[in-house]
Amino acid sequence: MPIEVTMAQRRKHIVPALAQKMTGEVRRVSLLTRALHEMRVALDRLSREVVVCLAILICLWHVVGDFVIRLLRLSF
Repeated sequence: MPIEVTMAQRRKHIVPALAQKMTGEVRRVSLLTRALHEMRVALDRLSREVVVCLAILICLWHVVGDFVIRLLRLSF
């Protein structure tokens, strides 16, 4: 019988300790998931901004090119 009592006592100590460790792991996984989501949102924003910047650069390239061509035609 003393073995059963010690096993029951041991379970009383092990279960809360495991529950506490699991709670910590769940919290860490939750934080990691939140951080990954925020990173994905930031990368989406960054990719949109890069596309807009490229569009602006292409437009400027065409405007400056047209301007230079007009200047060259007027000078000759």
